[in-house]
Amino acid sequence: MYSAADSVIERQKSSTGDTYLQGVASFDKAHLMAHGIEESDIVSETVRTLPLSDVLKEHRLKKLDALVIDVEGAERAVFDTLPLERTRPATVIYEGIHLSPDDDASIEHRLVTAGYEVIKGDPDYIAVDKRGVLAAAADLFQTAKQDWPIMRDPSQVWK
Repeated sequence: MYSAADSVIERQKSSTGDTYLQGVASFDKAHLMAHGIEESDIVSETVRTLPLSDVLKEHRLKKLDALVIDVEGAERAVFDTLPLERTRPATVIYEGIHLSPDDDASIEHRLVTAGYEVIKGDPDYIAVDKRGVLAAAADLFQTAKQDWPIMRDPSQVWK
């Protein structure tokens, strides 16, 4: 993985007070250079990487309520290892600004085919599980009917 050298981060912090570069890292050196970091100021380190499916297994996660993916252009690689059919996150937020047109189309196709509505913002995209939203609304309605007398008999609203 590539990131800015500590000296660059400290220089930025002392001149502007900003620590933005501290959070910028990528498996693609060119991505850091696009952020204005000189190649000579980029350091590399070995990091452990796992497919998302393995991370979910390792932590015994069977279902996700929300998933946020911000991996500086490697979103498709993460999506390719996401067991979407099994975990069915209600909401998926991912950064679209660094995606190639092919990766963008591939991710969107997979999500739409699985029943998600994809809303493309700038820079983030949000995918909402349409079936999950309907199921959550139905659950909420059933709970409301049990817990709120007014939901059992709406005519009570006008009394």
